[in-house]
Amino acid sequence: MACKDPSVLVIGAGLAGLAAGCHLIKGGLTRVTVLEAGDRIGGRIHSVPFGDDGETEDPATVELGATWIHGKGPVNELAKTFDLIDCDLTEDEYYGMYVGSNGTKCNEELVRKAREEFRKIIEELYGNKLSASSKTLYPTILEYIQYRLDQVVETLPDNDRNEFKDICRTLTKVEEENHGAALEDVSVFIPDSITPGNNISLTGGYSALISRLAHTVTDKRIHLKTEVINIDYTNPEEVNVLCESENGAIMYTADHVIVTISLGVLKNDHQILFNPGLPFEKIASISKLGYGTASKIILRYKTPFWSQHEGMKLVWRNDTTESNTNLPSWAKCLYTFNAMAANPYTLDVWLCGEEGKEIETIPNDVIALVLTTVLRQFLNDPTIPEPDSILKTSWFSNRQFRGSYSYIRVGSTVEDVRILAMPLVAKDNKPVLLFAGEATDIDYLASTHGSLNSGIREANRLLMRQMNTFISHVKPC
Repeated sequence: MACKDPSVLVIGAGLAGLAAGCHLIKGGLTRVTVLEAGDRIGGRIHSVPFGDDGETEDPATVELGATWIHGKGPVNELAKTFDLIDCDLTEDEYYGMYVGSNGTKCNEELVRKAREEFRKIIEELYGNKLSASSKTLYPTILEYIQYRLDQVVETLPDNDRNEFKDICRTLTKVEEENHGAALEDVSVFIPDSITPGNNISLTGGYSALISRLAHTVTDKRIHLKTEVINIDYTNPEEVNVLCESENGAIMYTADHVIVTISLGVLKNDHQILFNPGLPFEKIASISKLGYGTASKIILRYKTPFWSQHEGMKLVWRNDTTESNTNLPSWAKCLYTFNAMAANPYTLDVWLCGEEGKEIETIPNDVIALVLTTVLRQFLNDPTIPEPDSILKTSWFSNRQFRGSYSYIRVGSTVEDVRILAMPLVAKDNKPVLLFAGEATDIDYLASTHGSLNSGIREANRLLMRQMNTFISHVKPC
């Protein structure tokens, strides 16, 4: 007896969706369609050329979304398979020239001490070395960091303490990049997600990885500009997915639907997306988990004025408060100007959490003026020019994403990640709706490793079901 080849709809053509589609096709399920609301594939991976001004070298690729492969994980192996590994970026995230808002370099010995102690604290947090009592006393990452740093400050000479605290405040802002949120909102009950290792860049940018996966799925199966309006799984035998496309409304039907839309969109739109509504347990986890915003501003200059291999860490000194009063509040949350190894004419700036959301609403010319003012103040150089061009992300304001990546918010745990990842099944244990994406992966939460892992996980769930169905229909000899 022949087994029916089930149809599968994958919602979202980001890394998770394309990984799921690619794995299904390689596993023998060919009736796969990927629906993508936007006009491009890649999701929160978006590599673009930047800086074609006719006066410098050809524009280099810059990353608006995922920037590196963080540490060791499944994306490393996939990139090796495609021969896309470019180079290890051996410098760590705390690397750079530390300069104060008073226009002078910070004490190098204090910088070394702060980096060393901060790294120990982060290793304690991510290595699950905290006792249960410590987690109870210091339930947020910020509270634990402050508790540990206070212990270090007590060992320092009085005249070093203020500068040390200022340097550590900058390091705390650097750590916010990993969550896209203020650390007072991030729980200490975090998974030990990323295996230690250098950040790794990709030849041709991160989108080269996406292109290779899409090549396997094929353009025919990927439907761009097809926005999902409603997923009706009232009848588990045939899920109906209503979409809005360039040609008007269109209805797709499938045996299984893999949902890879972001946690931000689930938070905002789950009530209108699913019919019937999602189970209470899953809604509760969607609500409790955090979804951060990490905004990036990329600046292009005809003539670099910085060291090609060294970015700048900004240390706001308490003794220069008056000189900062004319700056907007978001500017005082700036903490780094990163030199980009692949593009010697470019600096990038990150802002996370509420400031990351705010910066998306501010005109580029205003941003350029403020950033130039900050650079002139910190480097004590009034001749620093404004950038020739500026590029800014808009992950939060984009309704197809509503932010950047997930985190364990205070009040949530990794159990909420597990619940989010659970498929909705019919009475015969058929997985009707399956959920993938970085927010559903406990091992690699908030990373491209998690996106890839989760897409393959859900594809394997369907492939195993198909295999079991096939075996159950094979008659013994």
